[in-house]
Amino acid sequence: MTDDEAIDKLGGTNKVAELFDVTPGAVTHWRYDGIPLARRFKFKKALEAGGITVPVDFVERAAQ
Repeated sequence: MTDDEAIDKLGGTNKVAELFDVTPGAVTHWRYDGIPLARRFKFKKALEAGGITVPVDFVERAAQ
């Protein structure tokens, strides 16, 4: 699952922006640059809470 796909699975740019209390522009950057490490663990938890299977390396492959 790419970061772009993960954002879509959580409802898209605006929904993720609300969930993480950031601007939609920030989430758009995550689509291209990757979800920052500081946000990945919470992102993983949100995906799992929605019943979405998350790859085991999701947190470890954070954007550098």
